[in-house]
Amino acid sequence: MHKLNPEPISSNELNFEIVQKKIETFNLEEQNLITLRFFEKLSYKDIAEISKKKEGAIKVKMHRLLNKLRESLKREIKNERS
Repeated sequence: MHKLNPEPISSNELNFEIVQKKIETFNLEEQNLITLRFFEKLSYKDIAEISKKKEGAIKVKMHRLLNKLRESLKREIKNERS
């Protein structure tokens, strides 16, 4: 009989999965901003050009979006501890 030996999941992988699930709850525009900035590593200027918006508007939107993500993750942690 063959025993299954699942590989342990690192805490970084687990954290990434949690963050990814939270991001998936965001609307498409928000998901695209996060993808362009953090996965494609584009500058705010480049994102502004792609989205045809002002760079300042992209910075504000990203700031608000990261706050939204942070608060969502805080609530998740709080709920897990309850």
